[in-house]
Amino acid sequence: MNYSFFLFVFTLFFMGGCKPSIPTSSGLTYIQMPKVPIAVSRIDVRISPCVHEENPLISLPLSVMLKQWAKDHWEMIGGRPRMTICINKVDIKEQVLACPTSFNRWTAVPNSDIYKASMMVSCELTAPNGSPMGKTDFTIRYEQYVPENYTLAQRKELWNQVYEGLINQLTIESNEHIPRLLTRASFR
Repeated sequence: MNYSFFLFVFTLFFMGGCKPSIPTSSGLTYIQMPKVPIAVSRIDVRISPCVHEENPLISLPLSVMLKQWAKDHWEMIGGRPRMTICINKVDIKEQVLACPTSFNRWTAVPNSDIYKASMMVSCELTAPNGSPMGKTDFTIRYEQYVPENYTLAQRKELWNQVYEGLINQLTIESNEHIPRLLTRASFR
């Protein structure tokens, strides 16, 4: 009998139902950004169920990246409200660019593409008793050009840069919108 075949079937049978563990941040950090003090008691980051997190081109799920971002970027200095940052939609597309070849015709250019990314974010404040104190919504956009001669590994690196660019834009937009939300909530 071929024991290696049975060992293979046995391993496949028992390991087939196992789910891979979700990667941890494994060195991912956003500590290069200054910490922003915020008067809240807790910060939760949620990803809407309609957002597809798993992408073979990125090494970490979006939820892991965003939780690390919130931990490194916001400094909770105490306060009554609880803040929930919810990512409602993430859309990343690869688009082939077009250029004019004559006065009345357009053709696809094989030497460059563009990754277009957008993220819809909402931030909610709730009182300790669960009543809503305020909400703000904003959309983030980021673009990255892709040369034609890039290998799959180089495209993967660019894909990671798209996610980094989205998180950098999230930092800029949240630094503008969230303090305004807290100010509005404090006057209620």
